[in-house]
Amino acid sequence: TAVFSRADGYVTRRLVDIGDRVQGGQTLAEIESPELDQQILEARATLQRTRAGLQQAEAALSQVQANLRLAELTAGRWLPLAAKGVLSQQDADEKQALLDARRADAAAATANVESARNAVAASEAALRRLEELRTFRTVRAPFAGVVTARNVDVGTLVSAGSNSSARELFRVAQTRTLRVF
Repeated sequence: TAVFSRADGYVTRRLVDIGDRVQGGQTLAEIESPELDQQILEARATLQRTRAGLQQAEAALSQVQANLRLAELTAGRWLPLAAKGVLSQQDADEKQALLDARRADAAAATANVESARNAVAASEAALRRLEELRTFRTVRAPFAGVVTARNVDVGTLVSAGSNSSARELFRVAQTRTLRVF
C-alpha cells in the first residue's frame, strides 16, 4: 500500500529505507509543519478572545438583568399610583415603556451570551481539529511489512492527502502468507 502524508510540511527525519522490515504503527518519518504550528497559535488566541467575549456578554447580561429588576420595581410602584390618580398617566406609561425596553434588552443580552457560548464551542472544536492534525506529523506504517519504495528524503516538502498532486512517501508490502481460492 502507498503511504501518504496527512500533514503539510518538510520531512525532518526519515527512519526507514527500502528493504527495511516495519511493524504496524512504527514511525517511518517525521514532518515539521510550521504553518500548522502557526495555525494552532492563532486558534488558541481566537479561543482566548472568544472566551473573553463570553465573559463580557455574561457581565453585560448581569447588568441588563439588574436594570430590568429596577425597572420592574419602579413600574410596580408607579402604575398603582397612576391608577389611583396620584401620578399622571404619562409618567406611568413612561415607566411601563422603560420596563418593556429593559425586557427586550434582557432578551438580546441572553441571545448574545448564547451566541458567545457557541463561538467558544466552535473555537474549541477548531483548536482540537488542528491539534489532532498535529499528530499526523508522524508518518506511521499501516501494518507490518517491508518498505518497497521510498520517495522522500530529509528536507522534502510534502503535501497532505492522496490526490493526484501529492506523491506517496513510502510503499509498504505485507509479506504474510496469502491463500487464494
